[in-house]
Amino acid sequence: MDRWLKRKSNNEGEPAPKKTVQEIPSTEGSEGGGVGGRAGGSADSSDAVNETDPPDFQKGSATERNVSKQPKDKFQANWLRLYPWLENNNGEMNCSICKMYGAVPFASRCYKTSTLRRHADGVSHTAAIKRKREADSAKSVMTKAIEDAHLQSAAEMKGLLKTAYFIAKNEMAKAKFCHVVKFLKEMECPAFKKLTETSSYGSYINEKGLSEMQQAIASTLVEDIDKAVERSPVFSLILDESTDISNTKRLIIYVRFIDDNNVKTKLIRNSEIADGRADTIVEDVKQLLTEKKLDGKKLAAVCTDGAAVMTGCRQGVIKKLRELYNPDLVGIHCTAHRLALAASDAANSVPQVKRFQQDLRSIFIFFSNSAVRSNKLHELQKQLDEPQLKFTQPHAVRWLSIHNAVSVVCRSLKSLRDVLEHMASSNAQDADKAKGLLLAVRQFNFVALCHMMKDVLMHVVLLSKHFQREDLDFSTAQPMVESTKEALKEIIVHPGPAETEFFSSLDGNKFKGDKIFDCHTQKPAFDDMKSRYVGSLITEIERRFPCETLDVLSWFTILEPKKAIMAKKSDNFSHYGLEKLDNLLAHFSNYVSAVDGRSEFALLKQTMVSSDSYASLTFQQFAEAVLSDHRGVFTEMEKLIKIALVIPIASVSCERGFSTQNRIKTRFRNSLNNANLTNLMLISELGPPQEQFDFNRAFIKWKEMKQRRQKTERTEDQAERGRTPLQN
Repeated sequence: MDRWLKRKSNNEGEPAPKKTVQEIPSTEGSEGGGVGGRAGGSADSSDAVNETDPPDFQKGSATERNVSKQPKDKFQANWLRLYPWLENNNGEMNCSICKMYGAVPFASRCYKTSTLRRHADGVSHTAAIKRKREADSAKSVMTKAIEDAHLQSAAEMKGLLKTAYFIAKNEMAKAKFCHVVKFLKEMECPAFKKLTETSSYGSYINEKGLSEMQQAIASTLVEDIDKAVERSPVFSLILDESTDISNTKRLIIYVRFIDDNNVKTKLIRNSEIADGRADTIVEDVKQLLTEKKLDGKKLAAVCTDGAAVMTGCRQGVIKKLRELYNPDLVGIHCTAHRLALAASDAANSVPQVKRFQQDLRSIFIFFSNSAVRSNKLHELQKQLDEPQLKFTQPHAVRWLSIHNAVSVVCRSLKSLRDVLEHMASSNAQDADKAKGLLLAVRQFNFVALCHMMKDVLMHVVLLSKHFQREDLDFSTAQPMVESTKEALKEIIVHPGPAETEFFSSLDGNKFKGDKIFDCHTQKPAFDDMKSRYVGSLITEIERRFPCETLDVLSWFTILEPKKAIMAKKSDNFSHYGLEKLDNLLAHFSNYVSAVDGRSEFALLKQTMVSSDSYASLTFQQFAEAVLSDHRGVFTEMEKLIKIALVIPIASVSCERGFSTQNRIKTRFRNSLNNANLTNLMLISELGPPQEQFDFNRAFIKWKEMKQRRQKTERTEDQAERGRTPLQN
């Protein structure tokens, strides 16, 4: 056009006319039948710029003049900003709105502004925009409805997760799940308001759904433990094996680690094993470390019950783990098991005491096998105003059982003799057994041993309970052992309260009015028998708990403030602990620098005696104070302190774990598989109070376990065809 006007002006010799913004309609086609024509309008429509056009393209503007000078066969990039619906596809202009919602799609190769303006003002484009707005409005309503459904479903599922947590934490059977949910529904629990309308068998109100929820909960608990153990600079394992109610061999493993300068002991594994061989146990430990991504070099100690398969010097589990992971690995024989073995060996060394334990076991069997005998005993106990107690079995494995059995017999001695005498004089079938037991309990040795052993075993029980503490500190173990030995030595010279009461109530050959047999022959030898038994018990304790019994752990006693303060009062404080320190530095040379360790210990000794506040602290309390108050000062000694903290001296945790296992897997639930049993044990032992558990994390884990389908409302007919146990 510009060239034509210029040529016309030159030819006619007249000045060129003033430019006007006019476009010549394209002949290539139009919208809706011909490109360049106005959709739904005439091709002869005015070319004037509409007032609603962008200001940059109004008539006479500078931008318009610049655009008019540009070639018309090129796509202009600023069109995409001015017309958001515009697309440039391989040299062809398209409208994204008309493509989706328009009756006729827009396509043009005429790169002119007027072409785009005519399409924007066209009826077809306007109608497409209207349909798009209606679709967006309907979509937002649908999206909101879906979001509301998801929110309702999430609230319902969190309610089910809380119910699943309650079931597992209280060690209830899975069959109770549907009934508990139904009860909560009837009680109008807010989370279950729409449970009937939205539920089906796919709504997880069944044992399979419960197992998945409990797995998600257990995974949440284990995840925190795994991260904490991985962060810990060192950790230890506590192992024990057992057989469950279904005659399956099991290995339970606890881990002891440091989390925020605090020592924690947590259940980490309970697995089925083919047998109790050392290779099988080691392979299971290897699998555990691999699954949890734990560095075997950080394994500082392993505590066991002292069985040969665990502690064997040639093919034991501890020796194999040393060869695999850490040559400095410390093997610990459980102190509670040591004490039980000492008491058992001492009893077996004295024939009269061994016979006494057999009589206790016979009394338990006689009454436990017959409800009639037990009822007669309880009636007589009530008449005699004695406590109605049940006889317990003296079991070699159960640490406190012998003391309990002795205490019950000692307190029920009168009613026991009377009921046995009554049964022996009758013509009942068990008269002969009653006569034999009556003869045994009327012996002087039996009655005297009942009272004497009640005093002796009380001290053993107190020591055993100390070893069973969850916060057991190795620095308190040896002092408790020493005090127990001193108390037993005192009993040899000065009888305890129960024995004193017995001899003060003994009148000739009668005790509280009842005749005692062989009093004259057995009484003179009683003191000698007592000395032999108590002396043997002291000897066995000394043998199993010598002053240096814990080997490596005995070296750590140099870190006890009490001993450092005692050494300060002597003239040998400068040499205090150096020998044991050298042993520690040599044993743990892979962990600690010997040169820096000696320098830091000299300063640590002064720190222990510098403040009176440290004087009453145990090693564990002092260690926590060093790690928090003097953090970063004693870098090498901190490593030794952390090793000492994680070394367990008792495998009581495993015994508690097996008790939890036996409460969950009973003869009524003996088909529980290993995964479900482990999940239930983890929730029971690791789970915090329900109000402190993060159910949001468990819900996310539950959703990620597999593809979950959104539940929708069902019709009455569908609900009738697929009722759940909850609806019935």
